[in-house]
Amino acid sequence: MNGINLLGITPLRTEKTSQSELCTQLLFGESYQVFEQEGEWLRIKNQSDGYEGWLNQTQFYSQKEEFERLRICNFPYFLDEDFGYLPTGSFFLKRGNLPKNLLLKPDKPFSDFAMQFLNAPYLWGGKSFMGIDCSGFVQVVYSCFGVDLPRDAKQQALLGETVDFAVEAKECDLAYFANKEGRITHVGICLGNGKIIHASGKVRIDELDSFGIFNAEIGKHTHELKLIKRLAPFKTNPD
Repeated sequence: MNGINLLGITPLRTEKTSQSELCTQLLFGESYQVFEQEGEWLRIKNQSDGYEGWLNQTQFYSQKEEFERLRICNFPYFLDEDFGYLPTGSFFLKRGNLPKNLLLKPDKPFSDFAMQFLNAPYLWGGKSFMGIDCSGFVQVVYSCFGVDLPRDAKQQALLGETVDFAVEAKECDLAYFANKEGRITHVGICLGNGKIIHASGKVRIDELDSFGIFNAEIGKHTHELKLIKRLAPFKTNPD
């Protein structure tokens, strides 16, 4: 059984209860496969990135047909008269003429577009300007430039070519950071010139060096650099 998210943002939980941890969110237009049902909860797999979680049955909509999907890349949201507020990175289900203010690609270069999320509050599992986590921020920004990434930082870190030194990091490179056990737990987008934008407490810009992220406000490093990856070239500027 297949479903489709027809709400602006729908939570997925790690366990089948509303009190469970938020693991990610479905944005409008994302489709999914239902694997099992227990009571009012459905275990689903997001077809966009393969992420799994529990969806409340009251938020289930059957996908009866395949739609032509167009990515919503205007910021911070698109208001559709039928479906309400649709966040950046959602899929618009094409129905006849497109609204005039629907942008099918960002109207800003890559770094400028990413910086529109500045000060969005951190939310574990979040994927919108109302609340977003580090890998969700990276995933949404890249999706608006036609690059689909996995949901978690450790999964994203498997992609691309390694950049040997922090001083060689360029705009659009992804920097990954590890905890004390060496496991990747954080990711941010390099802006070049020793700067990085990432979600930590809020979406913010900090300094990036060979040790990691340096927060000038508190005068210390907050994240230990593990590696930097460069994805295959992709278009980072509009026509």
